[in-house]
Amino acid sequence: MREEGSFSRDNTNSPIDTRGGSFIAGLSRYKRGSSGRHLTVGGFFEDGNGSCDTFNALSTGIVRGDGDTQHDGGGVLGRIDFTQGGHWYADGSVRAGGLHKDDGTFDLRSMPGHKATQATYASDSAYLGTHFGIGKRMSIGNSGSLDLYGQDFWTHQQGDRVTLPTREEVDFADVNSHRLRFGGRLSGVARRTLCPYIGAAWE
Repeated sequence: MREEGSFSRDNTNSPIDTRGGSFIAGLSRYKRGSSGRHLTVGGFFEDGNGSCDTFNALSTGIVRGDGDTQHDGGGVLGRIDFTQGGHWYADGSVRAGGLHKDDGTFDLRSMPGHKATQATYASDSAYLGTHFGIGKRMSIGNSGSLDLYGQDFWTHQQGDRVTLPTREEVDFADVNSHRLRFGGRLSGVARRTLCPYIGAAWE
């Protein structure tokens, strides 16, 4: 099980504060091979939520907005370790699920001094993601190790069409994300139940 939390601020002419949290839980099975190839397979469930606040200073006045997102999904993962000729390994995963969004503002005005109108919407879309990586783990001293790896991530989010309270229709296009990550992790064994580590990656 893994839990994460985050906060970010994008400082532009219209600042955006984003907060979120997520967790992943699942089960896996490890099978030791007789020829130096060991396999791990598993399945997992993921859930997360986030919120954002926006601030815009327009000629018609101040416009504030907020939004909430919720995603639920699951997937499968696998990893194979090659312990002969150096500890090389390869891993990958496939995930899929749904994303729900509620966004909007109640501060829109067509002219300064005019009555504010609301522009809110709810959207539902599906997502699909994959990742593949390779790496090598090397022993350092009696109890330390260095893990060097490279990973490729791809995610697709389906678009949607929503209707505002003003009866205007807004189309959101499909979104594709592609990332490469290269990094390393240095770890050691302090006790039988404690394994401290430090790592860094470029993405």
